[in-house]
This record gives sequence, structure tokens and C-alpha cells, in this order.
Amino acid sequence: MNHLNLFMPKPIPVPNAELEAIQETMNHLQHLSHNTSIPDGKKALTDFLKTTPILLAGGCANRGMLSTMIPFAHQVKASKNFIPWLNIQETVNAWLSWAEKRRDGLYNDDIDEQSLCVDRATKQMPVFAAQHKGLKRVIYPEDLPIQLATWCVHSEQKGYCVFAVNESSVVANLEVFKYTSVNCDLIPVKALLNSGYVIRDGIIFMKGESYDPDNESQFYEFEK
Repeated sequence: MNHLNLFMPKPIPVPNAELEAIQETMNHLQHLSHNTSIPDGKKALTDFLKTTPILLAGGCANRGMLSTMIPFAHQVKASKNFIPWLNIQETVNAWLSWAEKRRDGLYNDDIDEQSLCVDRATKQMPVFAAQHKGLKRVIYPEDLPIQLATWCVHSEQKGYCVFAVNESSVVANLEVFKYTSVNCDLIPVKALLNSGYVIRDGIIFMKGESYDPDNESQFYEFEK
């Protein structure tokens, strides 16, 4: 399980009915003995038990969290003779369909767009960060749209920045871009807000016509 999911933004609110069903699933599992031999192993259950309390505490999730919960639901549904699983199949069915649709972005709404950003950042930010020294994940001191907050870091050299693509340097065909290696630049937050941006496939694209990297120091902001 990618534990980074638990510390990333959680833009997916869990509807009341699904939240109650997940809570009921957890309640059933409290009666499961630690020595119980589980069909197909305990990994799916272990991941579920690590992730679900975070979801229940805040009532929100991200795609990565849902991805660690869903395999357990499938394991429950596939077990025809394991009594504890038979007892919770109904409660699992009550939240599984919603969780799969949110994981796959099938609602096509603002929440899906935000959660895609979080998913991309969770997977790719460690790769991007390895190319820079002195970075750390931070919360920007002012409110930001969740897409920007997701990609926000603090650089020792540039202060508050986001990983973004300069739109003028990217191929026009997004379908080509989606399947090529993404190369995001470290751009000061104020510079991005000044130039404007769009979100495509979970990645921030800066409208870079008026952006001059050589003069970006005017946008530097550092932690106080």
C-alpha cells in the first residue's frame, strides 16, 4: 500500500449511505479473531484496516485510498464459504459500486478532476522531487484551489512552488502528451497565479506566454 495516499489531500466526500456502510463493515471486522485464516491471504484486509479509519475520521478520501479498500471488497464477494465474509457481503455491496466509480473518475464532475490531480501527484511528485534538492511538502499560507495545493512544495531556492508544465513548451495534441513522459517545472505559486493555468489530465499547465523564467525571482515567497 502507498502510505503517501493517507497524507495527500482527500477531495472525495463520502455520501452518508456509503459512509454508514463502510462503518458497518468495520464494525463487523472488530469481531474477527487475529488468528483467523483468511482465504487468499490477509493483505487486502490489512490494507483496508489501515486506510478505512482515516476515511471514517474525516468523511473524505482520495483515489489511492479507495484503491486500497476495493481489493478487500472483491475478496469478500469472491468468498462463498467463509462465514465472516458472508456476514458482511451486503454491507460491502452497499459501498463498492460508488467506490469503484469514484476511483475510476466516472462521475465526470469537479470532484473527479480534483481527485485525478491528487492521484497524479501521489504517483509522480516523488519522481519530480528527486530532481531537486531542498524540497518539502507544505500547506500554502493562503487558500489555493485543491489542484494547486496538491502540487505545492517549498523549495529552499524558490520558496513556495508548484510542479507545472509551461504550456508553450508542450505539444498541442493532449492525447500524444498523455502517453509521453511528463516533465514538470518548479514554478513559483505567485508566478502561476499571475500567468494563469489550466488543468489537463490531472496536470497543471501554465499559460506561459507572459512568463519569463529568468525574471521569476519577483514571485519568490519563503516560509516565515
